[in-house]
Amino acid sequence: LVEMLTNGDFETMPSLTGWSIGPSGACTSASGLTTSVVHSPSQSFFVKCSSSIWIAQSFAAIGGETYNITFWLYMDHSSGNGGSLNPTVVVTMN
Repeated sequence: LVEMLTNGDFETMPSLTGWSIGPSGACTSASGLTTSVVHSPSQSFFVKCSSSIWIAQSFAAIGGETYNITFWLYMDHSSGNGGSLNPTVVVTMN
């Protein structure tokens, strides 16, 4: 297994090393790393706002090769914590 992403498990400090986040504004400043809700090993990325936000990272792929992309997602969509009542996830590959 070869890890293609930099800091794919969000364990490298400072926060979000290797990732781009946007759009800039209040929502991105209310987002970051947490140890409260994690899958493995000890940190995860969180968003605490009701606006749209994205994180992105590119890697060099080789035509004809097969890639396995997996991720763990926890969505707390209660309105009490500032989360969206209708959260969505979009994965884009190009």
